[in-house]
Amino acid sequence: MKTEKRRRRIAELEPLILGLRYNGQDPSTASYTCFTVRRIATTLGLSMNQVKAVLARASRATTSLQAQRRLRKEERELDVRHIRFLVHPDNLRTWVPHSLRMRTKLFHRHFPDKVISVWKLSQIYRRHRIVYKKIKYSLLKTKQKQQEVQERLIDVTAQMLKLYQEDKRMIFIDEVTFSSKTRL
Repeated sequence: MKTEKRRRRIAELEPLILGLRYNGQDPSTASYTCFTVRRIATTLGLSMNQVKAVLARASRATTSLQAQRRLRKEERELDVRHIRFLVHPDNLRTWVPHSLRMRTKLFHRHFPDKVISVWKLSQIYRRHRIVYKKIKYSLLKTKQKQQEVQERLIDVTAQMLKLYQEDKRMIFIDEVTFSSKTRL
């Protein structure tokens, strides 16, 4: 009889305990805790173990909901059209600058009812022999720049020939070491 009354009292106080501990929010890992377990227990006239049991039950309920959300198979199963979308050359070309993590987000934005992990995406790419290659950028010079470079090259070689004919010493930059004590 006493245990039944105690259980009913704790069940009545459960929303109040959660409100005091988490400021009325859902008990999750991101929730901010307001009061300590000891303060709640002394305020409500309960033992610390009873308060801890209520908090544990509430956190188990939220984690089981999170686990259920994670384990929805319909979200994870991909059809042929999803895989075609992932390996389509146009999509691969537009997704070149993005990381795998960003590509999974882009996929989810295109198919809101489907979720794909980075590992699964890499497996699909491997299965379809899609490899990552570094993109090499090369800056092409304009014809005017090329002419300027050619003119400078001719000028430098002419100056070098002149110095060589005058028997002056030439020190090439790759033969020079500079330090704080070097004097020229």
